[in-house]
Amino acid sequence: MSMKKVFISVVFSLVLIVSVKGQELPKFSQFYRSMMIINPSVTGIDDYLDIKLGYKDQWSGIDGSPRTFFASFNANLNSLKNSYALHTGNPNNPVVKTKVLNKNGLGFYFFSDMYGPAKQTMFMINYAQHYRLSQKVFFSLGIAAGINNLIFDEKLLSVKDFDPYYNDFILNARSTYYFDASAGASIYGDRFYLGYSVNHLLGDKASFNDNPYGDFFKMHHNFFAGLNLKASSQVKILPGLMIRYINGTPLEFDLSLRARFKDFFVLGASLKDGQVIGGTVGIILNNYVNFSYSYDYSFSKLKYYNKGTHEIILGINLMNFKKEPSKFVW
Repeated sequence: MSMKKVFISVVFSLVLIVSVKGQELPKFSQFYRSMMIINPSVTGIDDYLDIKLGYKDQWSGIDGSPRTFFASFNANLNSLKNSYALHTGNPNNPVVKTKVLNKNGLGFYFFSDMYGPAKQTMFMINYAQHYRLSQKVFFSLGIAAGINNLIFDEKLLSVKDFDPYYNDFILNARSTYYFDASAGASIYGDRFYLGYSVNHLLGDKASFNDNPYGDFFKMHHNFFAGLNLKASSQVKILPGLMIRYINGTPLEFDLSLRARFKDFFVLGASLKDGQVIGGTVGIILNNYVNFSYSYDYSFSKLKYYNKGTHEIILGINLMNFKKEPSKFVW
């Protein structure tokens, strides 16, 4: 099969994913590093300003393959007040003496997802409440709301004798904005986390220019779990799991296993949907800056036509006066 035919097949498959499977949100290889985008209840989970920038190039080497960029920002407002008061050397500040039972998290994120003739851009604002259940265990609830824009460039795809659904879409919905929302809940401590979230919360109530296209906005149900196991005084073992379900599609799952050495170097492996294996490396510098890279290799038929999937994430932890790594979602 020629590369031109491969390209057409890939793009056509991507269009089918959009129209049949639903407008699926991007799924990052390092889901544990971009959790706030999928589950708003982790917003403000750490005691500092958490900034992340990420880029994913899926099926590298194929024109029109998915490419995703994201930027996120979130903070625990209560903990920041305490940390700042301690850092400025004012122990008599009443904020310092107050034991924070509940925490408020606030943040936002932006991402741009491009695949074939389609481009999705989203901006969301997150808010979460964290409730202390015990000395080391918390329960959190979070919501996210914002704007999603979908653009379809028919010039990048040549289709003959396509069905009326496609023609109606081109005439009425090449570019449109719609309101989107997510919600989630988590229970977590310094040794484990469990979470559940729903994306595209409005489901088929979304519309394109007053024309209903419910299949584009099926709800995403996400389940998360992770452990922080202490192998030695210098090594931590971090297994993680993410399961995603979208009505009418096969169940998706990601399994990851990482080792963190001296809170400085991270090495890991992953298995996705039973047909993609991956590796991850990362470094942590003074708990202020962290960087990670992952590579995924697929055993599907596309393996003959692409160079794998690359993902990089840069994290910056501002006002991390305690100089601590993330305690909860690793």
